[in-house]
Amino acid sequence: MKIIPNTVKLYGKVEIGKDVKIGDYTIIGLKIDSNEYENNLTVIGDKCIIGSHVVICRGANIGNKTKIEDFCRIGERAKIGLNCNILYGAKIYDDAKIGDDSIIGGFVCERAEIGNNVRIFGELLHVHREPHLGWDDVIEKSPIVESNVCIGFGAKIIGGVRVGQYSYIAAGAIVTRNVPSKSIVVGINKIVPYKKWNGKLKNSRFFAGGIKRK
Repeated sequence: MKIIPNTVKLYGKVEIGKDVKIGDYTIIGLKIDSNEYENNLTVIGDKCIIGSHVVICRGANIGNKTKIEDFCRIGERAKIGLNCNILYGAKIYDDAKIGDDSIIGGFVCERAEIGNNVRIFGELLHVHREPHLGWDDVIEKSPIVESNVCIGFGAKIIGGVRVGQYSYIAAGAIVTRNVPSKSIVVGINKIVPYKKWNGKLKNSRFFAGGIKRK
C-alpha cells in the first residue's frame, strides 16, 4: 500500500514502487534547469520510506527498501542502492553512485562513487582548483570510496582520491591522497595500516574486517 500525502509534488516522469511511504512536502522529479536530461525517469523502488521536506531531483534512482530521512537532497541522476539509509539532512549531488546497505549522513559531491556497506558521516568534496571559472565549466575528479569503509563525523575526503575497502577514516581527518585497503586515517593524511595500529578500536569487529591478527 502506497502512502503519498496530497502535499507531495511529483514532476516529470516518476515511477513509484509498491508499499512506498512518503512524508509531507516532499518533491520528487525536480528539474533545476532545462537541458538534454529533461525527460529522465525518476524511480523510487519498492518498500522505500521517504521523509518530509525531501527533494529528489529528476533522473534519480532509489533502490528498494531504502529510507531517506527528513530534509535530505538527492541530486539529478544520482543512484542509491538497495536497503540504504540516508540520514537527516544529508546531501547527495548529481550523478553520485551509492552501493547497497550503505548509510549516508553527510555530504556527497557530484559524481562520487561509493561501494556497498559504507558509512559516511563526513564529506566527499571536490578540490575546486579553478574557482574563477563558472560553476558548470569545470568537471573535476570525484572521490571513490570502496566497500566496507567508515568515514567519521567531520572527516573530509577531497579530490579524485580512492579510499580502499575495509578502511576507517577517523572523525575530523582530512584525506587528499589515496588510502590503501585496510588502513586507518587520522589527522591530515596520516595513514596507518591495520597491523600497525595500536589505538582503542583495534579489537573492534569492524576493524577485524575478516583479517586474522598475529
